[in-house]
Amino acid sequence: LEQNGKAELLERWYLNFINQFRTKFENLSSDEKRGINNTNNFLNPCQIEIFWIKNPDYQFIVQSNFNDRQDKEVIINGPYELHEFLSGVATVLENKRWQRNIEQGFIPEYKNIDTLGKRMAIEIYRFVEIIKRRTFHMPPTDNKDMMGIEVSDTWVRMRIGNMGDLDNVQELKNIIQNIKQNAKDKNEKPIARRPNRSVHDVYDGFGTHFFPPLYIGEVRKPTVKKLIFNIGDFDTYRDKAFDMKIGSHQVIVSNDGFIFIESKNKDQALKILNLVMACGAFYGLTLHAVREHELAMVGYDRQDLTLTTMQWDSETKRAHLLDVFTLQRGHIKRTVVKSEAIHEILSNTEKLLEHKKLAADMRLFNDGLTHFRNSEFAPSFIMGWSVIEMYYSDLWNSMLTKENIEQERRAKLNNTGQLTMDTILEFLSLQHEIDEDSYDLLMELKRKRNKFYHGGKQVAKDDAMRCLNYARELLTEKIKSQIHISNDLILTRQ
Repeated sequence: LEQNGKAELLERWYLNFINQFRTKFENLSSDEKRGINNTNNFLNPCQIEIFWIKNPDYQFIVQSNFNDRQDKEVIINGPYELHEFLSGVATVLENKRWQRNIEQGFIPEYKNIDTLGKRMAIEIYRFVEIIKRRTFHMPPTDNKDMMGIEVSDTWVRMRIGNMGDLDNVQELKNIIQNIKQNAKDKNEKPIARRPNRSVHDVYDGFGTHFFPPLYIGEVRKPTVKKLIFNIGDFDTYRDKAFDMKIGSHQVIVSNDGFIFIESKNKDQALKILNLVMACGAFYGLTLHAVREHELAMVGYDRQDLTLTTMQWDSETKRAHLLDVFTLQRGHIKRTVVKSEAIHEILSNTEKLLEHKKLAADMRLFNDGLTHFRNSEFAPSFIMGWSVIEMYYSDLWNSMLTKENIEQERRAKLNNTGQLTMDTILEFLSLQHEIDEDSYDLLMELKRKRNKFYHGGKQVAKDDAMRCLNYARELLTEKIKSQIHISNDLILTRQ
């Protein structure tokens, strides 16, 4: 009885409010009436539906102006006990009035959300999550709005307290004042629009996460307070680990393994980032190559060298590492690496950028490793074999240079139409540039390559691994002549 009495009082409150609103609205000038919108429209037709939690009171209020529904339709669902609320709401949202079709929108979360009831269910879930956080994290407050949002041609107010306890005279005064202000804003001379800004004006460069995930720096022990709130130390993950420069490019690295490169040129940023990932592979880190769609556009503060704005594709593996709620849930396992290790990798990247051929080979090798980790053995094998071929082509060229062979003859000896890789390998073997074990492996790998290319035979995992391991050996020999690698900087997985 008490529950029904509260619902009836709230229904009467709204009916009185709607009547008073329409009287006041009629007294406004035609100019002032232009300020009405879906947040303050209680004109005919008007519907109000409330989902009400009690002890303490929270209300989810849906305000609509649908022409195919009855005017002054006020529906009160509840008040529900906390444990009854979601099941009660789920039943209500199956009602015919909630089966109205809506546009599905472009946001991935709303894909296949084709009715108003389904769309509202998402917002009610968020409403409950807000209540959970408020219950344990914030002191009780008086009757007030938590937030208001537009949801598919409706206006939703999420409130603490019972709307029926408000002074409807004061509420009406606020609404009418809001309408007048809206009209005034429309009448004022429009502010001169700034010229459209391109992405290059808003963002300073590109960034991505190391993947598989890293934690860079000293892992801090969680406090009791953080453990009891089930957040561990996630709030420190966004902190800056260090900043430095690669050539003229500002670089900022965060504890959570996000790396930013200052460059307006996306291709340039992608090449630098992929060389960083490739360089990391020679430190014992397994870092996936970066794809273009995994890049976030990033802005930064040039004074304190901190990241300020980001925009990214939300449907990539790396993008999940930008989700603070994913961090909070603690579902991410990370390899912990000292800041000094990543700093050294970046310093070595700067040196390797001066050796374009070697840098390209390293990127290709790491592409092959990425395919291998994704169980794509054919492309990983082909990329590994390409690195091997380029190594021995360079070695062959070096021999020709030493022999001081005239240009015309040298061109003939470098013509792959006349001189195949198979022939080059044979010559190099005869010159003792390839030892017997390496020669046997190369001939076996070459046969596997030909069977795949010319016969379509699938590449086995073991063959792809052997090809990549040999390519790594050859590259390591080249790399160590250009940079210093400190393997002792790599730590263990968290």
